[in-house]
Amino acid sequence: IRVGLVSQRPIKAFRASHRVLCRNHQGLVIPAHQLVASIASSTQQEIHCSGGPVQINRQRYVGDVSLLRHQSDWLAVISLDLETYVASVVGAEMPSQWHQEALKAQAVAARSYALAHLARPATTSYHLGDTTRWQVFSGETSTTSASRAATLQTRGMILSYGGGIVESLYASNDQVSAEA
Repeated sequence: IRVGLVSQRPIKAFRASHRVLCRNHQGLVIPAHQLVASIASSTQQEIHCSGGPVQINRQRYVGDVSLLRHQSDWLAVISLDLETYVASVVGAEMPSQWHQEALKAQAVAARSYALAHLARPATTSYHLGDTTRWQVFSGETSTTSASRAATLQTRGMILSYGGGIVESLYASNDQVSAEA
């Protein structure tokens, strides 16, 4: 799944492990420690990084990162497996100390919502964003042992009706529901 890190715009800090390799669209390597300076002065339209975890504006992410130029700034898009995404969403959307059954229900709802957006992506660049407009995704920052366990225990489970995936919209309070 591809997640647009819209909450992390503009990119002010980018750190990567020594294994991460970043390349521009021509395939030329850009050292990860030079990436922020490179994107500030670059006329490139895309940069891809892979090979290990990265930190963008103090948030840690696992998965491949594409940096895409959008008008005057850059958008980071993380490509990662669905279950890693769901574990982060569960940890971001619910307190980890809540009952495990509640966390498991959240995992099923989050997975269903994400799969619906695989079929109907937000943009051509990414399936979902990382804010409450979609589902809060904070990468490793919100992933906990409880959110991982809930995700693992419900692996592959989704909500469906009439043979289709239920988008499973939910809201944190009545005001948000009324506005929707």
